[in-house]
Amino acid sequence: QKALCGVKEILVDVDNQVAAKEREDRKLEIYHRIDAKSFANFRGRKFKKSDILQGNRSLKFEGVATLMQGRSKMQTLLVIVLTDVLFFLHDNNNKYTFFTPDNKTGVVSLVKLLVREKAGAEGR
Repeated sequence: QKALCGVKEILVDVDNQVAAKEREDRKLEIYHRIDAKSFANFRGRKFKKSDILQGNRSLKFEGVATLMQGRSKMQTLLVIVLTDVLFFLHDNNNKYTFFTPDNKTGVVSLVKLLVREKAGAEGR
């Protein structure tokens, strides 16, 4: 019984290590597909592709979102969540560019970020 528990713990640990390596590889793949001239504003300075590799930033989540601009224009974006920031990428001819919605910041710090299921729904 103890041996079985030990083997299960080892397998879970190996799975976690493999998943972490796959996320790191995907982060590097995203980094290489970002256009070198692309940037987004973050805390009053340019957030460039090189900033993705700075520090201990690791990929936590990657997903697709659809943003509605105006009344009819729909834009499909890639949402990237790293350890401390969230940003949007637009796929343009197999190259990613940073997406800045309506001249706002294209990079959001996750430090002190308040997340609600439906923002603004409490006041109604």
